[in-house]
Amino acid sequence: MKRYGYARVSTEGQTNDPQLLSLRREGLSDDMITQDIISGSVPAMSRPGMSSLLKMLEAGDSLIAAKLDRLGRGTVDVIGLIRILNERCINLRILNIGVETNTPNGRLFL
Repeated sequence: MKRYGYARVSTEGQTNDPQLLSLRREGLSDDMITQDIISGSVPAMSRPGMSSLLKMLEAGDSLIAAKLDRLGRGTVDVIGLIRILNERCINLRILNIGVETNTPNGRLFL
C-alpha cells in the first residue's frame, strides 16, 4: 500500500507550491508526488503526469490530491477518473474537503 500525491496547475505562470505543501504535510516525499502543468480541461487520461501515475498505482494504493478541482475541470472527467480508481481498488483522498473513497461517507459524498 503506497501513497502517491498529485498536483496540477494550468499554466507555467502558476505554482504548485500550496498543493505541494499540503501533500508534504501528509508525509509524502517529493518522489511520491506527480505534477502536471496542463489545463484541467484536458482529460485526466491525456495528461502526462496523471497518465504515468495511473500506470504506477496498484490495488490498495492511495492517490492524494490537495483539492478536487486539481483532478480536472469537468465533472464527467473527474467522475470517470474516480470510477477508474474505484474499479482498481485505489483509494482517493481529497485533502481540502476531507474525503476518502475508502470510507462509506467518502463514497457517498463523491
